[in-house]
Amino acid sequence: MNASEGMDNANRNPEVCPFLGLGDDPETALSFPSAHNRCFHAKPALPVKLEFQRAYCLDINHTSCEEFNREPDTPLLQELRFEAGAGIKGKFGKAGIWIILLAFVVVALVVWQVLSRGFLGLEPSEHLPGVTVPVISTDGSQTPPPLPTQMQDTPTPTLFATVTPTFQTRTFAPTIVISHALETPIGVQYKLVIHRVVAGESIMSIANQYWTTVDAIQAVNYNLPSPLRIDWLIIVPVNRTDIQGLPSFEAYEVTTDIAVRTLAQQLTIDPALFELYNGLGNNEFLTAGEWVLVPHMSTATP
Repeated sequence: MNASEGMDNANRNPEVCPFLGLGDDPETALSFPSAHNRCFHAKPALPVKLEFQRAYCLDINHTSCEEFNREPDTPLLQELRFEAGAGIKGKFGKAGIWIILLAFVVVALVVWQVLSRGFLGLEPSEHLPGVTVPVISTDGSQTPPPLPTQMQDTPTPTLFATVTPTFQTRTFAPTIVISHALETPIGVQYKLVIHRVVAGESIMSIANQYWTTVDAIQAVNYNLPSPLRIDWLIIVPVNRTDIQGLPSFEAYEVTTDIAVRTLAQQLTIDPALFELYNGLGNNEFLTAGEWVLVPHMSTATP
């Protein structure tokens, strides 16, 4: 696809880069930053970093993009490539360091216990040194013990030094709990699940799994492909068939820790609706790796 063909596509927003499209549908691009959006100016077509999509690909400034002005069919610049899960990997990397340190402290304490028992836990002797027990003969008489031999006072060497255990303060790494995750109900008033399609699934089988209907799923999904594509993210109302008044939604993965109101502004959506459908407060923060629902005030396209 060249620039003129992309510009002549009447179904696209003129502000969106003509080379941005889905992996199996280059003529269609999601209207917000997503890992599904790929750059078809490069070869092979690869997903673009979300922050770069926001600054260039989905903006009139796409004509100033470095990739846009390069020779076509060349590899995508490394600094523009999307890397899935980079934010949350960093978090788990830090937690892994804390876990290793904690394991080291526990092993050190166990070794100290074993060594202290081996050196300090000696059994006392049956008889004290320097004490002679009288001998009783067969006729009942006692043989007096021999007089003790007077010996010079000799200092007794200390065999073992007193060991004073030193206890270290252990810091436990917090457990990372992602509250807005795939296959987990999101929202309070309306329970909605972001489901990743696997091979062999259909809208009917997904509807039966979550006790809803095909019509309800189609109504709450924005740009739902037909038939379903493997790994596509689909919004499903849980145990609910009446979805009157609900908008259509898209799934969005948070890439960095961010305030709820700030993310709503970046996605250009109503903060109140964003908080309502995701069960969030305006003072809350989202962490990298969480998934949220992006409401669209329009009907779905089955």
